[in-house]
Amino acid sequence: MRLSKAAERQQKMKPMSCSKQSAASVLLAVLLATTGTEGAANMGLLKGTWVPLCKLAQELGEVTSEAATEQKNILKLALEFRKEALQLKIYSRVAATAEDAERAVVLAAYVQSLAQRAVDKIQTTDGDKFLAAVAATSYAKGATDEFIQLGCENQRRGQPWVLTRYRHNATTSQARRIDSTECKTGTPKPQGTGRTTKTIKAAGISGPKQGLENSNSLQSANKNCRLFAKSSSDGLAKASNLDTNKLHYAAGYIEIDNSGGNAGKVNLLNLNRPTLTDQPEATAWQAVITTVGALPKITDEAYTNTSDKLESTERAAETIARIIKNVDDGTIANSKAAITNLFGTTSKEHVDKLLSDAANYKLKDKIAEQIKKHHSIQCPLTSWKAILAALDIALIKDKDKLKQELTDAKQNKETKSAEDKEKECNKAGSDQKACEKLKEQGCVYKEDGEENKKCKFNEKSFKSGAPVTQTQTGAAETTTDKCKDKKKDDCKSPDCKWEGESCKDSSILVNKQFALSVVSAAFVALLF
Repeated sequence: MRLSKAAERQQKMKPMSCSKQSAASVLLAVLLATTGTEGAANMGLLKGTWVPLCKLAQELGEVTSEAATEQKNILKLALEFRKEALQLKIYSRVAATAEDAERAVVLAAYVQSLAQRAVDKIQTTDGDKFLAAVAATSYAKGATDEFIQLGCENQRRGQPWVLTRYRHNATTSQARRIDSTECKTGTPKPQGTGRTTKTIKAAGISGPKQGLENSNSLQSANKNCRLFAKSSSDGLAKASNLDTNKLHYAAGYIEIDNSGGNAGKVNLLNLNRPTLTDQPEATAWQAVITTVGALPKITDEAYTNTSDKLESTERAAETIARIIKNVDDGTIANSKAAITNLFGTTSKEHVDKLLSDAANYKLKDKIAEQIKKHHSIQCPLTSWKAILAALDIALIKDKDKLKQELTDAKQNKETKSAEDKEKECNKAGSDQKACEKLKEQGCVYKEDGEENKKCKFNEKSFKSGAPVTQTQTGAAETTTDKCKDKKKDDCKSPDCKWEGESCKDSSILVNKQFALSVVSAAFVALLF
């Protein structure tokens, strides 16, 4: 095709050369061309074609920062969960009431499970997703940068132009301009929080142009580009034409089919769709769409803090059912009652208060070298762990102490019980008949006994009878059984006490057993 005179004059003009750039800071360059009225073949790209490619190159480079930032945020969230759980554990050891202690222990276990869930998700799946997105976008960016740099560097006086009306002013290695348009190429710096513009999504890439050149819609009318031809006269070949008919650039985004009537015309791949199966050469762009579209986010369900919705969260039911119900199949359906009994029908109020109390609790004594009245929240994480360990050791010692006190209390009660029974028998004095009536209480008549005390308590005889099983196998149960059926008027100290709507055991033995049960429950919490 014979060029117009204007085109011939343009060919004789000396093009501005591209400034030489280092490999570490690849120069973004795309051609800027004037628009004519004839169809374009072997011609440079119009500004409206290459500017979106500039923007895409920048966005591809920013995905690395986005992936790194999001992953850091998720790991930071997991660390915050762990800190909250540790605060709650410390608070459970010093809470004023058993109810608050139990709530704190259970909530700590659940919050700890949130932390572990986040870490597990990063380790098993999401970490790989971040890496896949970085790998895919890095490859596509490199191919895009290379095409534009190649276009910039393939201009020589007297030869057909690759870039037209090209003006380049370098600013910094990360901020380039082509005809006053900013273009960023080269190795991206991992800075900022991510992409400034998000055109890459799971549904496709919405920025770049698409379709086959037609009537100078994508290419110049008179600025030749040797990259788009396979011939030796005006293309890439030297002595003879290239064997291949199709040329591909920018990871398959640009295709030139020189086998027919569209020779030298660019055909830009439609990237704005989720699948690119019709373009085998564009697998890199398919990888970009798939991996960037699947980038994990801190707002994903796996990382959501649901501690203020315990009564309606399946994850909470699963954890709390193991603790309270000792089952491994906890669901809202079978565990909601246990949750609401502990945290109320709306858990948020109790949870918020617990978190606040735990965060603002002041140590009342010097523990693990932390000064008195020091906010535990102000301590470093290592100090929190030391405080918890110190409290746990104290808890273990308290448990052993209470066990010994309980043993001593049982022995004292048995001794006192024998003395009381001896007094009851002695009331019969020397009356044998009266003494025989007390046989079931362990009383026996002894002829050779002391005057007025011939009716004696025989512990051996008593233990061989029915009452002995009750007395020996559960002193606490005997007292409790004795109190539980009494009416309010008959429920009196020292062994019984009216509480609420029933008669309760108020003996020191039962109180000791209760204290031990509380400590044991707290001791079990050490496992979480």
